[in-house]
Amino acid sequence: MSRQRVAITGAGGQVGSALVAGLASAGEFDVVAIVRNAITARTLGLATANAEIRVGSITDAESSRAMFADCDAVVNCALAKGWPPTARRQNEAIIGNIANAPSVRLAVHFSTVAVYGLCVDPRSVNFEQPRPDNSYGVDKLRLERLATRAFSARGIRGYIVRMGHVYGPSQWVSRDVLERIGDPSFALPFGGEIPSNAVSIRTVIAAVRSMLKQEQPAGVRNLVDSPQTTWRAIYDLHSELIGQPAVRSLSESASRDLRDRYYAAGKRPLRTIARTAMTALGAVDLIGVARLAAFRHVVHGPLLLLPTAIGEAAHRAYVHRKVRSAVKRALPSAPLAPAVLCWHEVRGPRYEAVDSLEAIAAMRDDLRTWLGGMSSYRWDPAAMGLEQRTLDHPKRLGSIGR
Repeated sequence: MSRQRVAITGAGGQVGSALVAGLASAGEFDVVAIVRNAITARTLGLATANAEIRVGSITDAESSRAMFADCDAVVNCALAKGWPPTARRQNEAIIGNIANAPSVRLAVHFSTVAVYGLCVDPRSVNFEQPRPDNSYGVDKLRLERLATRAFSARGIRGYIVRMGHVYGPSQWVSRDVLERIGDPSFALPFGGEIPSNAVSIRTVIAAVRSMLKQEQPAGVRNLVDSPQTTWRAIYDLHSELIGQPAVRSLSESASRDLRDRYYAAGKRPLRTIARTAMTALGAVDLIGVARLAAFRHVVHGPLLLLPTAIGEAAHRAYVHRKVRSAVKRALPSAPLAPAVLCWHEVRGPRYEAVDSLEAIAAMRDDLRTWLGGMSSYRWDPAAMGLEQRTLDHPKRLGSIGR
C-alpha cells in the first residue's frame, strides 16, 4: 500500500515550515510543500531535504489542480492577506480548491482561538457561540464554517483546528516573549499564573500527525497545550534560555483592571474607537501648530473678534495642556500587556495533544539553537543560489516564480 501523500499549503510560513520539517523527517508521509514563489521554495529547500516542493498559486483553480494533484490529504496553513474584499475572495477560493481536488480525502484546516475574541470572557462567550471582536477572528470563523460545509459536501474527512497561540522556534509567541523580556517596564498580568491557551509547535506537529492517521475525531475542536501551560512557565522558559531574570508580576488589582478593560473593549467597540480617537487627537502637537507664523497670521483676524472671556478660557486650557504634557514626559509610561495574557481558559472539546511538559522538553534544544542563531544569522544570497545583481533589481526579484 502506498504511503499517504500530504500537501501543506502556506509551507513557507512559521507554522507551515515547521510542519513540513516535522512530518517529512518522521518518514511516515510523502510531504508536498506548496509555496508561492521560487525564493520561498529555495529557502525551504535548504532547511528541508525530505519534502517535494511545488511552486504555484492555490487561489487559482487551474494552478491548484496541479498543486494538489495526487495528494491524499491537505493541511491548510495558508491565509491570504491584504485588502479585505480581495483577501476574503482568495481565502474562499483556497477552501473551494482544496474541496474540489479530486484525490483529496482528508483535510486539516487551521482556524484560531481568536474566534472567541481578543480576551475570552466566559460570561458571554462559549464554544458553540464564539463572538470574535476583531477582524481576524471574524474572517477565521467565517472560513471555518465555509470549510466545514465544503468538506462535508465532498465527503472529505475534515479537521477544523481552533489553534492556540503557537510558541517555539521561529513562532510568533516566542518572538513576542523575547521582546517583552527585554522591556524593564513589562509585568505579567496575574503573575502569569493563569492558563495561556498557548500551544507548542511540537504539539501542533504531533496533533496533525495523529489527524492524518485518523486517530482523532473529525470536526471542530480547540488545540492547546495539555495540561495547559501558564504564561509564567512560557516566559520563564525563554528567560532561562537567554540568561535573563524572570519578568515581574503585575499586581492582582492592576491585572483585574486590565482584564476588565479588555472585556469592555470587546463588548463596546464603538466606545473604544471613540476613546482611542480622542487620545490620538490629544497626542497631536496643537501647540506646535499654534506657534507657526503662517497659522497665527491666518487666525489673527478672527481671534480679535472673540470675546475676552473666551480668550481667557483658551489661555487656561493652554496652560493646563502644557502642564499635562510636562508631567507625561517626566513619568515613565509602560505599554499595556496584550489581551491574550489576560484570557480565561478556552472551553469546549479539544483535540488530544502530547503532554505539554514532554513537548517543551523535546524542543528545548531546538529553541535554544534558534534563540542563539537569531543574533548571529545573516542572509547569504550565494548560499540560496541567488545572484547579487538580481537582488540589486527589485523588479527582477518580483518576477521570480511567475
